[in-house]
Amino acid sequence: HLQTNIKGIYALGNCTDPPKHIHPVRNEAACIIDSISGKSKITTVIKNIPICVFSQPEAASVGMSETDAIEAGFNTKTSKVYYNAVGRAVTIGENVGFVKLIIDIDKQTLLGAHMVGHSATELISQLALFRKLKIPVQRLRTTPHSSSTLSESIVEAAWKIINE
Repeated sequence: HLQTNIKGIYALGNCTDPPKHIHPVRNEAACIIDSISGKSKITTVIKNIPICVFSQPEAASVGMSETDAIEAGFNTKTSKVYYNAVGRAVTIGENVGFVKLIIDIDKQTLLGAHMVGHSATELISQLALFRKLKIPVQRLRTTPHSSSTLSESIVEAAWKIINE
């Protein structure tokens, strides 16, 4: 719960290792606040926190890469959907990019997700939630999404991974 070896002293962010992005700090701060206040203990799992690159195009990921998942011994399957196959991306002229999902075939859960393209830094949170809650990819595939939206790329990737 981010308490150091000294009672009542906590550390977060780059005071802990390894050096990391700013994204986990909010979650780490919530852990510390709850710990100090005596509320239920929140645990931060760094692998469930999205990493975002605010570039043009944007890039975002959560969880494991395909290589990491294979090296960790998972039985994996991947799917990739390109933005140029998503109606909304084409109509707004942002058709460069993709959504890639990596799942554990045995448990049918999301091991990792990677996105490049318009609004990737916004869309990745949906995948972070599915990963954190260990929701089967089948449920992601059947979660209603508005049409025509960029988030449909996530649903398409889920359909593709289940049906191939």
